[in-house]
Amino acid sequence: MLSIVTVTFKNLPCLVKTISSILSECKSSNSLQIIVVDGAAESTVANYIKSIKLSSSVEFVLVSEPDHGIYDAMNKGLRLARGQHIIYMNSGDCFHAGGLALFLSQPRDPAVLYYGDAEFYQDDALSFGFKANMQRARDFLRHNCFSHQAIFYPTALLQSLGGYRLDFAISADFDLTWRCWRSGCRFEQLGAVIADCELGGISCQRGLQSYADRVASFQASGAWHYALLLKAYYPIFLAKNLLVRRLEGSRLLAIYRKYKVR
Repeated sequence: MLSIVTVTFKNLPCLVKTISSILSECKSSNSLQIIVVDGAAESTVANYIKSIKLSSSVEFVLVSEPDHGIYDAMNKGLRLARGQHIIYMNSGDCFHAGGLALFLSQPRDPAVLYYGDAEFYQDDALSFGFKANMQRARDFLRHNCFSHQAIFYPTALLQSLGGYRLDFAISADFDLTWRCWRSGCRFEQLGAVIADCELGGISCQRGLQSYADRVASFQASGAWHYALLLKAYYPIFLAKNLLVRRLEGSRLLAIYRKYKVR
């Protein structure tokens, strides 16, 4: 079984979009568990899930209560997960056509972390494609070496690691994935686009804090050499971050994002 956790907060249209992308590929799958965590506890979300359950054999679980932020909500989903693997596809993000079916098409090792690529969209137009790479420890030095929406994590491993650390407000996903690597878990590249994501997530909006979180994550794990390398690179990263902010919305940046190779 695969558990899919979707976190939402006052965003029913985007939740519908995400759930639709799941059911379009496995509407009658009995090997799928969808966990929706609604931090706003809205009746409209509860009614929507209730109506969907009537027409699908997929197992739905709804958590409708306040939380302490997105990673707290994602941890709530982790605690309820029954699947051998778990993936986080939050409200507004979707599975790329064929991405979910690809993962479910063959037996998977419950101890292996599987990951793929992602495409990012802005105003429903493709902004850029993102090729993930986590084959070596030093690949984690890259600012964007993965997209969590395209990672199928071993559920038991995440639960044993305690889930997301709430003191990393922006990059707890990086920290958890890095801890998976440090645990000795095998990472296997799927070589396909798994997720279609909306550009402008919180890690994009607060890139400098995200960078600081990554430094702290390396330090916490004892990887001081990587933490020092990131600190040394910080002036260059800061300059790039300021330039991107200045060019945001420009045709030049749009062209760069479209044709760059990640």
